[in-house]
Amino acid sequence: MKNDNQKLTRRAILSMIGLGGLSLATSKWLAPVPAAASAAVEDDVYNVMKYGAAGNGTTNDQPAIQKAIEACKKAGGGTVYLPAGTYLISSRLFVGSNTVLKGNAKLVKPDNSEVGMISIDGSNVSVEELWLENLNQNAGYNINLARNAKHIEIRSCKFTGVKTQAIDMNAKGIKHILIQDCIFEAVTYGVLTNYNADDLEDLKIIGNRFIDIYGDAIEINSPISGTKKSAYEAASNIIISNNFISVPVGKGTGDTAGFGIGLAGASRVSVIGNILKNCRYEAIHVEDNCRNISITGNIIDGVQNDPNNGLNSGIYVIDAEQISIMGNEIRNCQNYGIHFEYSNVSQGNKATIIGNNVMNCGSGGIRYAGNLMSDALISGNVVTNNAGPGVCLAGDSNSIQIKDNMIRDNKSHGVLLEQSKMVSVSGNTIYGNKGECVFVDKPSFTVPVTQCHTLLNLGSKPAKTLWSDTISLGVFADGHLHVVVKKGIAHYSKLYKISWNETELQAVLMKETGSAGIFISNPRMNGRKLQINAFPDASGGEPLLVDIQFQGMIMLG
Repeated sequence: MKNDNQKLTRRAILSMIGLGGLSLATSKWLAPVPAAASAAVEDDVYNVMKYGAAGNGTTNDQPAIQKAIEACKKAGGGTVYLPAGTYLISSRLFVGSNTVLKGNAKLVKPDNSEVGMISIDGSNVSVEELWLENLNQNAGYNINLARNAKHIEIRSCKFTGVKTQAIDMNAKGIKHILIQDCIFEAVTYGVLTNYNADDLEDLKIIGNRFIDIYGDAIEINSPISGTKKSAYEAASNIIISNNFISVPVGKGTGDTAGFGIGLAGASRVSVIGNILKNCRYEAIHVEDNCRNISITGNIIDGVQNDPNNGLNSGIYVIDAEQISIMGNEIRNCQNYGIHFEYSNVSQGNKATIIGNNVMNCGSGGIRYAGNLMSDALISGNVVTNNAGPGVCLAGDSNSIQIKDNMIRDNKSHGVLLEQSKMVSVSGNTIYGNKGECVFVDKPSFTVPVTQCHTLLNLGSKPAKTLWSDTISLGVFADGHLHVVVKKGIAHYSKLYKISWNETELQAVLMKETGSAGIFISNPRMNGRKLQINAFPDASGGEPLLVDIQFQGMIMLG
């Protein structure tokens, strides 16, 4: 299916969305306000109480906190400390170089014309152990990184506010950023890098929790299309690792957000070891000239259907090269587990899809669609119990290998080629699917299959007259057929040299071995499908299992 009208791009807009309220429990960030602040300033620690902060949740503490920050800056750096309490700030705090801002405290900004809470304008800055809540009802941010911010660490903080971009990066020169062990709860965007941060470099987002996000949990929005830049000239060298992400239906709405992780234009990105649960649109989205993307070892459980446009997949790729999708566990997606789509001008290329476990998805397991030479490898995946085909190739995609996959119990064909393609299909184990092992829809030329493996469970009472359809031999086949039948510890096998020319099957028995009491009839054809008949001399007991392997050349068309 070609999706020219459904191509998902958000380069034009990242809208602020979100509804509802927020319930916050008492935690380490909200403790009783002390009766008095410590009068001492030890070493390079600047206690905001000493500079007049009240921490009572009603007094505007912004001037006092800013005064402490300026004192720290004037001294060449140090730690600005906020003792336990709730600090109301009606305007933004500006943090300069060589400063640690920390404390067991909550900062609250009321709904007013001020957009942000903290702006980091410098290098070697750390924000630690603070709870930042922005109550703006239009738009706002908790922390903003200004131009040329470098060597910034944001650790063990909590971010709340339903209209908030928690951490915003939208300026040039931002480099060497660490965001670790934070909680983002019911915010619009968790971590957002936007258009102007197009030279962002060395960003690590590690070990955070993104809970009930309205927009996107993590969005690296560094567009290439519509600019004078080329691939590799946007945000790069990014690690997104070991995060928990939830972007459920019922929070935000609309078709410009709803992703667990979104990448646009970025290069050299590793997405590894994350858990993404209940994402309303897509779990991982990749578009707009992304390059060198590794998506490895993630668990995706649940992609819903808001908006319901056929793109609600676990991993969705519209435009990327040199992308590796390996070792992921993907289940319960509205559409596909792994989904490569294309437009007239873009598609995924040079892709490796290896060793993933994909199950219980509504449209199928893995879909790869393109209109160019794709240079893609789909190998070693376990694709089971999906409501459509196990693996589907669509469009005019070519130069693809589908090999050594386990494809079982899907509600359509094991491998579906929506039209003839220049592809290689070999070494797959395909059984228990509702359709054929490998099926070519609307063939225009023959497609080779060099190996095919399938299995049958004939139950404990198979009839002697029961012939079962197995693999399609297409318009031509030549090779060896090995049939093994097993019942309990008894087994029997036959090896045939077979040839098929679309009108006549020749099967020459080469070798037979095994136990007495199991029988295998010589194979026959039912149209283009090879049929097998096997039965025991006595019914009952263990089920009769049949293993069928073909090695040679089959031409489907």
